Amino acid sequence: MSDVLLSTLDDGVLTLTLHRPDAMNAFDQELNDAFIAALVDADADPEVRVVVVTGAGGRAFSAGADLKSVAAGKPTQGDPEWGSFGTRQRIAKPLIAAVDGIAFGGGFELALTADILVASRSSRFALPEVKVGLYPGAGGALRLVRQLPLKLAMLYMLTGDPIDAETAAAHGLVSRLTEPGEALAQAQAIAKTIAANAPLGVIGAKQVAYELHEGRSADEESAWRLNDDLFPQVLASDDAREGATAFAEKRAPRWTGR
Repeated sequence: MSDVLLSTLDDGVLTLTLHRPDAMNAFDQELNDAFIAALVDADADPEVRVVVVTGAGGRAFSAGADLKSVAAGKPTQGDPEWGSFGTRQRIAKPLIAAVDGIAFGGGFELALTADILVASRSSRFALPEVKVGLYPGAGGALRLVRQLPLKLAMLYMLTGDPIDAETAAAHGLVSRLTEPGEALAQAQAIAKTIAANAPLGVIGAKQVAYELHEGRSADEESAWRLNDDLFPQVLASDDAREGATAFAEKRAPRWTGR
């Protein structure tokens, strides 16, 4: 792991900390490459059950692209598969964003990619790309309209103005609000609850939910077909048998992810 991305693993919860506090955790090429590599590794590592992403320094989750690098003629090159900020793909495992401070531009787009978003009441979110000659092309234009009412999403996307955490939570964009400085601890607590559950069941639930929510299954019938294909695989797993056995024996289950 590089100096710009810190990593800790505790009881199945991998915490990735964007670590460029002097630059508001903005993404340069080094951070972009390190973050995407960490996501790929986490998805393949059986010891990792849940990923939490946060920002260092207390002022920002991430300010998005490093515009000083862009102005110097060194824009961050997105990965062909994962794009910029790792937002073009979703990992199979749960991803939780812990936001304390600002999440602007690509930082907001990364937060929109998360399955669960925990934010302090002092946090703010914005897609200010239209103010600097761009538009939110790392997923913001796709995801904000799915996660907020259309006219509200258009207001914030076309003005580039920030949305405060209280308003975001009122419209379902933020999963849980905390007091300033407490977002990471709350996100890790949620992650540990998820990590204690059966890995295959968690991954299967996430897959089916997004297939329907994002329209990859055109209607409920096709979503049910996906569900009916996937559920027997989970039902036949070692973990499903372990879950029933542990319940009957009144003990904590010992998951293997198989």
